[in-house]
Amino acid sequence: MQAGEVVAVDQPYRVRLAVAYVNGHLDQDLSIGTLAAEIGVSERHLTRLFVTELGDTPGRFVRRARTEAAAQLLASTRLPVACVATRCGFGSAETLRQAFVDRYGTSPSRFRVAYAGTGDQDSAGMGSSVKPNATS
Repeated sequence: MQAGEVVAVDQPYRVRLAVAYVNGHLDQDLSIGTLAAEIGVSERHLTRLFVTELGDTPGRFVRRARTEAAAQLLASTRLPVACVATRCGFGSAETLRQAFVDRYGTSPSRFRVAYAGTGDQDSAGMGSSVKPNATS
């Protein structure tokens, strides 16, 4: 190998790194710039990788990951909705509500009433009982 020669890195590996980073830092800045810097690629390349490997943009992936994490917290804890929003990286309870309605077709409060205490982790995420809206 000569100086300045670029070694191709397994692209799915970079996506896995980004996904792991997102899942471990839901309450932090997960802008495309932050994710791209974290895995050492340009913002444009990161977007290409996500679309190719996951079929979605980084922004949509982050919103879905945050919403699914919120669903799990709502179903398994008694934390106030505002606290769940903060823990999952939403700027406010209203932002969480909007994302939740877009994804699940119901508000976080109604979701909690329907699934709290069921112990059914599938229902709190992408399981059979709760279906994301077709437009998500």
